[in-house]
Amino acid sequence: DGSVAPRGMRILARVPRMTEELAAAITSYFGELTKLQRATVADLMVVPGVTAAQAQAVKDTLERVVETTIMDQYN
Repeated sequence: DGSVAPRGMRILARVPRMTEELAAAITSYFGELTKLQRATVADLMVVPGVTAAQAQAVKDTLERVVETTIMDQYN
């Protein structure tokens, strides 16, 4: 059995108007959550079907999740 790495599907479900198909395409393209978190808007737009607005929404959502996680550690 290989190890299982989080790919970001649950986080992408928080992105407004993100379809399951597009979320699957994004996670398939980047392969793992850490690569997705490091992706730029331009990187995200390379995925077929991802518009500039969607790419920015993904980045904004990822930043909010990271910020919330950090804040939760100190509360």
